Amino acid sequence: MSDEEAVFVEPLAANFEILEQVYVKPTDRVIVLGDGKMGQLAAQVLTLSGCEVMMVGKCKRQEESGSPSI
Repeated sequence: MSDEEAVFVEPLAANFEILEQVYVKPTDRVIVLGDGKMGQLAAQVLTLSGCEVMMVGKCKRQEESGSPSI
């Protein structure tokens, strides 16, 4: 595992705790506040539960890239 990959192990594990702390049903709609790296990881983890995820943030790099939020 490279250093670039290893640096995300703990934040990713922390985001998986969300699914253990909050019961999220596939029919739920969830808003992630913040579109930074941690918010993006949270959105990806929540998507695994099957729920609809909307991300709210103000990072310009995503607006400039033209790619939609998760």
